[in-house]
Amino acid sequence: GASDNASGVAVVVELALELASSPLENTRVVVLMTGCEESGLLGAQAFLRSRDTAEWLFLNVDSVGGPATLRYTLHEGLATKWDCDPALVAIADSVARRRPELGLAPSEGPIGLTYDVTPVLARGGRGITLVAGDDGVIPNYHWPTDKPENLDPACVGAALEVGREIVTAIDRGEAHSL
Repeated sequence: GASDNASGVAVVVELALELASSPLENTRVVVLMTGCEESGLLGAQAFLRSRDTAEWLFLNVDSVGGPATLRYTLHEGLATKWDCDPALVAIADSVARRRPELGLAPSEGPIGLTYDVTPVLARGGRGITLVAGDDGVIPNYHWPTDKPENLDPACVGAALEVGREIVTAIDRGEAHSL
């Protein structure tokens, strides 16, 4: 689908291209786009089994095509819930306060299903997800209406800008301050 998750892939690819041409000073970036999310998070789980990611931070971008409020997750999981990384949540909170024009807000409850960061959190890792949704719903989620003409370019652009802000804050060392 266009929103789930071509929108997230587009944001990650653009951010990766920007970072390739202007590398961060203190942070190594690994771009990961997994498959089989809705089939049990199989791609993310396979990646985690194949690497030591103990010191890694994960920024997941999923279904940011709107039209809805761009949100950052505070918790992930359905039956069992895991808290997102407190330092990454603090960075997202800071971005939301400093950049109100981006419309970024916390997600107080689940939106859609689980995300690729959920297995990271379940293993005690550090991560957070950006997702566009309201009242627990992602627009056009798993419907034939998840098409390019139903995307909100402003929401996708805001997700890219929030991604830039979070990655820059990580590079400044803000994710290690809590």
